[in-house]
Amino acid sequence: MRILYVASDIPLSANNGGAVHVREVASGLAELGHAVRVVVKGRAGEPQRSEEPGFQIRRVLRGVPGRVLRLLSLPAVAREVREFRPDVVVERYYNFGGEGVVSANRHSLPAVLEVNSPLIEYPGSIKARLDHLFGSPLRRWREYLARNVAAFITPSAAILPGFVARDRVHELPWGANTDRFRPDVPPAPVPQTKGRTVVAFVGSFRPWHGAQTLVEAAAELRQMDVDVPLFLMIGDGPERRTMEELARRHGHSANFHFVGSVPYAEVPSYLRLAQIGVAPFETRRHRYLEIDFYWSPFKVLEYMAMALPVVTIDVPALRRIVRPGVEGILYPEGDTRALASALRRLIETPEEARTMGASARKRVVEHFSWRRHCAALEQILRKVTGR
Repeated sequence: MRILYVASDIPLSANNGGAVHVREVASGLAELGHAVRVVVKGRAGEPQRSEEPGFQIRRVLRGVPGRVLRLLSLPAVAREVREFRPDVVVERYYNFGGEGVVSANRHSLPAVLEVNSPLIEYPGSIKARLDHLFGSPLRRWREYLARNVAAFITPSAAILPGFVARDRVHELPWGANTDRFRPDVPPAPVPQTKGRTVVAFVGSFRPWHGAQTLVEAAAELRQMDVDVPLFLMIGDGPERRTMEELARRHGHSANFHFVGSVPYAEVPSYLRLAQIGVAPFETRRHRYLEIDFYWSPFKVLEYMAMALPVVTIDVPALRRIVRPGVEGILYPEGDTRALASALRRLIETPEEARTMGASARKRVVEHFSWRRHCAALEQILRKVTGR
């Protein structure tokens, strides 16, 4: 098949989850033998056209600030449809997008919408109230898109409008690159980890990532008379400085090492230093998660690919990935003592931790790799194109 993959608001050179997702899907479909062209946002100095192993890249909206003007890429995407002549157009959904769906409809091509964030609003949303004041153009646009695609790819059907027929919805988790994230990669040179149990956290330090709860968990571990591990904090974001200060005030500076932002390709070498991976989400600090825990978190899948047992919150979406006591330990969200107890169990029973880690690696390879995601996506695309 010839597949046009539209993600006009994503710079492929960015060091974030969106760029990782687009690159993995494009390369995965190309590995299956399809001709793939990706439309992404360009940055200053980048060529308009380039190629990577297996797929072509077309860059648009260079010099256009932000994401809300994404629909300005419509003429460029329409041109790519005419030139590339795809069998199907896959668009990565964003509030102010739709250029892939519109272009596909104009050329009588099937469109598939990859939905990573809600197509609906949570009750009482400020955005919904403002939209209503102006005649609900955003809601009507979202509903137009939902009615004009052949299929949806999403981790959760709950984030789609209620009128969407269930047979058009395909719930697929995102994935981990199990070739890049594997337990035998060389470790990063971090002297502070020598001779210590290491708990890894990867994230952008936003409120709902729950990183600050790890300082509270460290205090609980100290009260339990447990040797506090080294928390290896990988990434950067708005709450990092606050967390550093919190760790200092509580006397835990020596127990937290902040790596900062690192290139995505180097993340496995830092995770290689750890014995446990932690994802202490705080869903109450992200209103859209009232709809559903619609994330399929890269960090959890990548911890597992590195053969790390995972400690994370007990919600249905994560329970489907991490089986309690098999690949990790799930605890009630917001219960810092339960979080500390889960960490204590893995710290004090390293053999059990290694067994869980081995099970985690096996489970990701068999069920949650990008390779598995793209194989399932291929079947969906064949169905909507009749190929």
